[in-house]
Amino acid sequence: MTSSFKKDRSFFSNEVNKTDENDCPLHLIEAIESDANENYSSQPLLKLNEKALQTVLKSCEGRKLSVIAVVGPPACGKSLLLNFIKSALEEKECRNKNLTRSNKSQCFKGFKYNSAKNSKSCTTGIWVWSRAFLPLENEIAVILLDTQGLTSSEASSAIFGLSFLTSSTLIYNIEASAFETSRFSPLSPYFKYGFGCLEKDEELSEEEPPFQTLAFLFRDWSDVGTYPYGREGGKSFLNSKLETLRGRLKNETKEGLKCFQQVTPYLIPQMSGFPGSRQDVNQEFLIHLEKFVGSLLDDENLIPKQIFGVELNPDNFTNFLKGYVKTYNNLLHKKGKLIEEEIILEATCTTFHQNIVNKCLKKYNEIFEKRSQTLNNPNQYEIQCLHDFAARQANIIFNIEKKLPDHEEACHKELEKALSSIIEKKTKETSSNRDKYIQTCLDKATANFKTKLLKVSRSRPSPELLGKLKESAISEFLSNFSSDDDENTLELANSLENQLEKVVNTFQQEEDGGNGGKLENVKGNQLEKSKQEANYKIQNEIKSESNRREKEELAQPFKNEAINRQRTSNFPPHHPGVKNVPKRFSEQSPFPPGSAAREELERKLGFSPVNKSTPVDKNTPVEKSMSPKEIKQACLKQYETEMNTFLKSVEFIETEKLAEAHQISEGKVLSMFERLSKAGSVSTPENRGAESLKRELEKKFAKMKNESQRQVEVAQANATKWIQECYKEYQIHIEKIADSCINTQAYQQAHDKIKNEIFIIFSKKWKYNPSTSFQQKEIKELESEMDAAYEELETFFRMRQNTDLVLVEELKTEARKYYHAEMSKQIKPKNSHSSHQAGRVAQTYRKSYY
Repeated sequence: MTSSFKKDRSFFSNEVNKTDENDCPLHLIEAIESDANENYSSQPLLKLNEKALQTVLKSCEGRKLSVIAVVGPPACGKSLLLNFIKSALEEKECRNKNLTRSNKSQCFKGFKYNSAKNSKSCTTGIWVWSRAFLPLENEIAVILLDTQGLTSSEASSAIFGLSFLTSSTLIYNIEASAFETSRFSPLSPYFKYGFGCLEKDEELSEEEPPFQTLAFLFRDWSDVGTYPYGREGGKSFLNSKLETLRGRLKNETKEGLKCFQQVTPYLIPQMSGFPGSRQDVNQEFLIHLEKFVGSLLDDENLIPKQIFGVELNPDNFTNFLKGYVKTYNNLLHKKGKLIEEEIILEATCTTFHQNIVNKCLKKYNEIFEKRSQTLNNPNQYEIQCLHDFAARQANIIFNIEKKLPDHEEACHKELEKALSSIIEKKTKETSSNRDKYIQTCLDKATANFKTKLLKVSRSRPSPELLGKLKESAISEFLSNFSSDDDENTLELANSLENQLEKVVNTFQQEEDGGNGGKLENVKGNQLEKSKQEANYKIQNEIKSESNRREKEELAQPFKNEAINRQRTSNFPPHHPGVKNVPKRFSEQSPFPPGSAAREELERKLGFSPVNKSTPVDKNTPVEKSMSPKEIKQACLKQYETEMNTFLKSVEFIETEKLAEAHQISEGKVLSMFERLSKAGSVSTPENRGAESLKRELEKKFAKMKNESQRQVEVAQANATKWIQECYKEYQIHIEKIADSCINTQAYQQAHDKIKNEIFIIFSKKWKYNPSTSFQQKEIKELESEMDAAYEELETFFRMRQNTDLVLVEELKTEARKYYHAEMSKQIKPKNSHSSHQAGRVAQTYRKSYY
């Protein structure tokens, strides 16, 4: 009978029908026939497209996988069937999201196919739809595989095997009239593989078989009088074919079908014409096709892929697929028998346990990376402690995961080997990074020491001063390392001290002229400049003194006259004529206002302009005639006084308030400068003096700001170090107390108690203002670290409790078996009581032994 699937699909084009801009089939595995590759026996005959695989798995959102694959002879409508399944999944997705699907008529579009004019199959290897389908909310992701037609070639057999091993639902699509007993032959090696799985895993049985769903779709059935359409007719048809088998093959096939959780045979009528829309298709055919696909995609039947009872996720699926492709490539290059179920079974066991190791290592890396972020340049001891903790958690995962008895020991050795390799690599990296960090700190400390040494280089530093500078540099250097480095502190300090000693020797040699270097030239220039400034000051003082004496000599007659008039005057002190004397003195005096000679003369004459009745602010300079330099110094002093007063009233981290205080103080000081400049005769232009003062104020503010920032950085570094130390204390205490806690409530109480104790330890370490918001912020960070660690440890605590409960139940069961075995040895009724006592003794001994 000619297949209507192959005959009546001429309206389909050879191009891929895309239902969405980004949805299309991807070539997952390319199969190269052996005759085209006979001269390249070392090349793989199956090529996995990892990029396509990752594209599909990325859309799975980390869900468990259900894989539907269609196999069967070439050009028998596998792609069309898969397109219908794809359409049903899309509709199921829309119903789940309460959406209406608009393109129901395109139920047969998607995977590529051939037209009726060319009966040759166009599917080679394995194709996969570019995304997973998510028909059930937060449960599973469905992947569709379209496979190459089954022929006698080696590559075709390998493709069939890959489809069988990786799918949770395998659909054997075949024309009913063409289904002879030989069609069971491709399944025969995998039935034996299933028997091997049952032997390997004691938990597998007929109630829990190793495979999930095998569906037989028998197409183009017309003899409804013998077997009706649908599942019941398909079941009777399949049983009739099984009865035609003989001997060993019959028993092997029947037992092999028991390796599946569900076997679904289905008879379906001819399609009989397919011009291009659902309405033109044989409605009876369409009804039964929808029933068949609907039963496969039912929520209860749509189950994840399992291997040895473990459901697969994207990571596991990737490893299994890669392992199987590698195994089949090795088999394809071997001469003789293609399918060797023992090799496939061994590859499955190896990959199964490799997945366990990968899961443990993934957990190890997550914990290690998360906790290492809290450490600043950790030393070897810290890395080892972190490794030990992460390794313990990885081993807990290993103990919980299901393993096969024959492979458990080897799997554990592989895990230990991987962990040893990781810690060895991390130890080397830590050592290298730490050496670089130490060298950076040494260079920084040495550079700072040189800078301080140059500042005191005008006079040869005394040994006491050099000792203080060295001590300060070493103390600053050691502050970069945690208290756990106490064993290496002396070695680090000695290393820095040797470098500082070299710097001092070089400095002294340059100072003594031994090298005639740059430092000596700088000091020589500074000395020459100082000499010139001193000579200039001496000349100005001599000139000023000469002018002073000359003015005093000129003023002496006037001084004497004024004194005599005051003495001989008959006017009372309040007489108006007395007021004219200071006025005439001010007009005729040769001394400028504010000069020392004028002030002395005014004091002796009693003409002091200062109003003694007016109170004077001690912090405000007296508004008398001052030189520009004196005014500037007074303003700067006033600025420093106000800013220092402000700094004592706020936290060092409040940089915004510091800027506001600077603006206020700057405004006050500039006003003061303007007032003092007008009080006397200042030769320097006012604008230029104010600009100069403003620059000085900006410099002082920048210095204060940098100092405040430095204090913040030091405080943050200290806080980070204290948090790390307290966090370690918490880890040590919470891990020790875990064994004594009987339940999670006790574990929670222990966590709260230890956390409060850690807060007290942290407060004692804190050396800044205890009421600052900065401290509260650091305490919150410490608390979040401890809470995060507790959540992680609580998970493992629960796991360990569950494991212990399972172990206790197993021991109880074994003790009961031992008890009944002892009882069965005594068969006489008389001895039933003594037998019971013997069994009780044996049971007690058994419990105490465990």
